[in-house]
Amino acid sequence: MKTMGTNGLPRPHRLYVQQSKSVGKDDNGFDLPCETEWVFWCQCREQPSEQGRQNRTVTGANGESFVYSSIVFVDVHTQFIETGTRVEVRERDDFVRLTGEVKRFSKDMFHARIWV
Repeated sequence: MKTMGTNGLPRPHRLYVQQSKSVGKDDNGFDLPCETEWVFWCQCREQPSEQGRQNRTVTGANGESFVYSSIVFVDVHTQFIETGTRVEVRERDDFVRLTGEVKRFSKDMFHARIWV
């Protein structure tokens, strides 16, 4: 069974965001290296760019062009994800469909899009 977004479109995949968590301080009060973990963010639908053609570009908020390989569609109410954040798109069986960095996040009327 596929999960549906609020706009009625299927969201058969799951989006995970890589987050850092502090592990504390050493005996001298310095921060210890952070650990990272994959955190479930939301249901999504991943679509390869132009049926997998490479070298597709999108313009970021700063006007710089980025090459992307997929667009990830999420619900319009999804919390914003910063450019440069590492994300994964997984199937229900945890098979990883896509791993990469967010190039752009855009909220539209019925959904939000993430270029990876």
